[in-house]
Amino acid sequence: MSLLLAGFGLYWRERSLILAIPIVDIFDTIGTLSGVGIQAGYINAKGELPRANRALMADTIGTTVGAFLGTSTVTTYVESAAGVSEGGRTGFAAVIVAILLFYGYNR
Repeated sequence: MSLLLAGFGLYWRERSLILAIPIVDIFDTIGTLSGVGIQAGYINAKGELPRANRALMADTIGTTVGAFLGTSTVTTYVESAAGVSEGGRTGFAAVIVAILLFYGYNR
């Protein structure tokens, strides 16, 4: 009987860990999107971020695929606010940086 209860306790510890990691990622992404959205001026008069569901879905897919492939996950970072404050709001600046990094790496 005690062995059965010990296994049940282990099950709940694993389940809480599996549940805690996505919750931390969700709150991290929401906080980053809010901060960058305010910096970029994308927050509307109601205090909402338009198309936030698309950004959250992109983060979710990037995190899931990255974890599945065993690589570091793709997620939003608060450092994006620095790029936004310098004028990079559409993602074009990120594409140019990626091309330059690829070029520099393959030289």
